[in-house]
Amino acid sequence: CQTMANLEEGETPEWLRDAAESRGTESNPIISNAEPPPLNSFAMDQAIDRSATRAAGQALGTSQVYAAFLSHALALACMITVGIWVSQDAMGGGGVSWKAGDAKRVFNWHPVLMITAFSFMTIASLAFRSPYRCTSRRSTKIMHGTQWLVATVCAIVALIAVAKSHNDPLSGYIANLYSLHSWIGIAVIILYSCQFIAGVMAFALDLKFITPSMRANLLLLHKYVGPFVYNATAFTILLGIQEKEGFIGCGYHVEEADTVPFVHVLDIPGVCRISHTLGLLILLLAISTSYALHDFEKDNMRRD
Repeated sequence: CQTMANLEEGETPEWLRDAAESRGTESNPIISNAEPPPLNSFAMDQAIDRSATRAAGQALGTSQVYAAFLSHALALACMITVGIWVSQDAMGGGGVSWKAGDAKRVFNWHPVLMITAFSFMTIASLAFRSPYRCTSRRSTKIMHGTQWLVATVCAIVALIAVAKSHNDPLSGYIANLYSLHSWIGIAVIILYSCQFIAGVMAFALDLKFITPSMRANLLLLHKYVGPFVYNATAFTILLGIQEKEGFIGCGYHVEEADTVPFVHVLDIPGVCRISHTLGLLILLLAISTSYALHDFEKDNMRRD
């Protein structure tokens, strides 16, 4: 064995040279003049991933602006389509009425006003996301609350229209709350009412017993429940359209196996094709608005 005393100045012990050769001199800067090892590849991958995620988040943010514009256009299209739908003869003779003995046309107020309410819910939900929103947060909050209030009034009158049409002695009585649509609808209305009341108390009124920490917690809950109620409303509307189509009758006559149903689209009654279109517009509106409202920036922060 070599001892340190027998080594010339600057000479490396043989056993240390052997160890270096077995492991590679690149990993042992003590005995090598090679450059230090590069940045750990895992750390580099993480840095690249974070950079790509931020770029993707910015691109998604831009697309969310377009989604907000699309939602407003779809909301208008839904209101136009429901107006065309209730004007069909199959919808109780077409049009709306508030007269006793005209229950079917009184009922037509229900889909018209519910979809109007849903359209205002869309505008209200996007109040803080719209690219043309007010610069003042207070003004935006007032607009947000006002739009929800308009939606609430429309929904109340729509419910009154159902009760009036079902309990009209001249047209004949109809059972209430017998369908899945009505049960889900009641649940959504309860959630909607809680959301509206909590929003007014926590953010519109300066109530002394609501502390800043309570308000912050309520804001998080408010931001979660709002989109849920919105999408639940869309689902309830689709159930209502399906129920009404069942009364109208949307089937067509076939004399053999209907293996290629798409060729018979024009055999579906026109009133049902309109209601199908309305249902698709409602679905697209819910998807577009949900996309516009999603907080991709928060997702990026969690990944970082």
